[in-house]
Amino acid sequence: MSHQSKIFIQIGIALACAALALLVPLYFTTSKQAVLIVKHFTYWALGATCLLFLLQLRESLKEVARSDLVLRAKNHIPALILILVATFYLHLHVDRGFKIVFDEHAISSTAMSMHYNARAFVPAASHIINDEMVASIGFVDKRPALFPFVVSVIHNLSGYRPENVFWLNSGLTFLLLGLIYTIAARTCGKPHGILAILLMTSLPLLAQNTNGGGYEIMNLCLICGVVLAGLNYMRNEGNQGLNLLLLTAILLANNRYESIVYVVVPVLLFLLKNYRNQTLSLTWFSVFSPLLLMVPLFSYAVFQGDDRFIQTDSTNFFSSSHLPSNLAHALTYLFETSGDYSNSVLLSAAGVIACLFLAIQVIRRAPFFLKKDNGLTVPLVVALVVAFNTTLALSCYWGAWTDPATSRFSLPLQLIFVISIPLVLHYDFKLKRLPKWMPTTCLLFIIGFSSSHSARLNNEPRMSVSDGYDWALNWIRDHSKDEEHLYLAESVIGFALYQQASLPFMVANVMPERVMLLQKWGVYDHIYALEVLYHDNTGNECTPSLYTPINRRFVLQAVVQKSININLFYRISRVIGLRDAEPGNQTTPANLPPPRTDERNFSEYFYNALPLIPKEDKVSK
Repeated sequence: MSHQSKIFIQIGIALACAALALLVPLYFTTSKQAVLIVKHFTYWALGATCLLFLLQLRESLKEVARSDLVLRAKNHIPALILILVATFYLHLHVDRGFKIVFDEHAISSTAMSMHYNARAFVPAASHIINDEMVASIGFVDKRPALFPFVVSVIHNLSGYRPENVFWLNSGLTFLLLGLIYTIAARTCGKPHGILAILLMTSLPLLAQNTNGGGYEIMNLCLICGVVLAGLNYMRNEGNQGLNLLLLTAILLANNRYESIVYVVVPVLLFLLKNYRNQTLSLTWFSVFSPLLLMVPLFSYAVFQGDDRFIQTDSTNFFSSSHLPSNLAHALTYLFETSGDYSNSVLLSAAGVIACLFLAIQVIRRAPFFLKKDNGLTVPLVVALVVAFNTTLALSCYWGAWTDPATSRFSLPLQLIFVISIPLVLHYDFKLKRLPKWMPTTCLLFIIGFSSSHSARLNNEPRMSVSDGYDWALNWIRDHSKDEEHLYLAESVIGFALYQQASLPFMVANVMPERVMLLQKWGVYDHIYALEVLYHDNTGNECTPSLYTPINRRFVLQAVVQKSININLFYRISRVIGLRDAEPGNQTTPANLPPPRTDERNFSEYFYNALPLIPKEDKVSK
């Protein structure tokens, strides 16, 4: 078979695999089938993908002698010390805890389920008796599952602890700063790498995520990994490094929703390299690699198939009409100097200027970039994808970066700022050795501004939901060591992380008799309710409009409460009784405890009587 015939066959198979990867999850599979596939097969598919990545990474490192690796490490000892100090610094000003609680609780719950039964599943309500989960109900999360998978592997190695996710993000922060340094040092020089570390450390938003339970740090690490794998591929001969680049991009596609767009990077670099070399060749792995994209695309099918995940009108979730106002919010967030936001004005100002310089250079020298690689090609291609994803994020209904829970969407752009500044200093201004005032200015900014901003953001109630739930979970850990309790709350996903029986209000409210039956039987020592409340203009206690109030039939005895801000407070109360139903608030027959007969096995009756999911009343149909 001639080389040309082989190439045509490989391209045909690659296109067929790409078509299958798109059509099977999005068109040939129902939403229910997608849920089952993600639930039962994601763990094993991601395990295989990660194993392939590690084997390919090991294969790439074989080319470098161990003695050479040690010598290289010795040449970068000052940078390694700085990275270690910077990682420690980022932990100083922000408390560890779940920051975007419902999102991060769902991620860690998926990891817990993967650890215990290798399923991508989030328990949303559960009964735990004698440390054993006897019944639960939940859902398959909409998010790609790479981060929960890695957390579950840590659980497997060290034992299950909810805090493992924070240790993972600590390690990933050290890795991120190391990768940023490597990119800047390889393309520009070691002084530029030191500057890049300081610039990234100046960002309070990074500290927030370093000490949180989200997947943003891993996302940044994988973006850096794509840059480095791309640099390696473009500088090697032939297809050497192509498989590693593809696998890095595929792992990135499994981390965040929009990160699947980064698979464009290896495609563009492959086309560009073959154009320069006037040849065309593929590896057999690259031919079949599109099939691995089925894993994140099935997660997208789950997202697409359930309107509850969108929480707004689907036609208005992404719209160009959101872009102008969200862009204004983004500019406010990036350049506000009051310290109200988790931004770094130094990084924003220098980053925007650097990006403008790079854009001008690309426009002026476009033919040069097509014909020759000078170290800028790969970062520029990645920057184009980041720009597209940033525009996409700003076109979203939830795209205002001034919201503390949404500002994390700016992190890939901030990463491009960090990478662009050394590139401009090296390629535009020809600075091989940086003036001492540059790193000194960064260091003074970190000490004088970033530290106080991070501490202020940590001490002021910017993220009331995370503050309230963290307080509640800490109280629960302290008071549930020797007893078994049932907890009722708006969302109970976080309670399951600490092996606590829990029911959401939406279940408890329609099945109050079943809830109280558990107390009567002595299944739980106590039943507690976590409420979110505020005082209205008349001084009455009210539930915020976005929350579900607990059924007022429950008789509550306040135990402890925590003021989050001047008006909002969280309260934990003991459920001590049940009031008689009033007209319009009666429990439907289907949700009452089932009738008890002497012939009925109590174990069977017990499981049928457990409150877990509201049941439809056949009479009312």
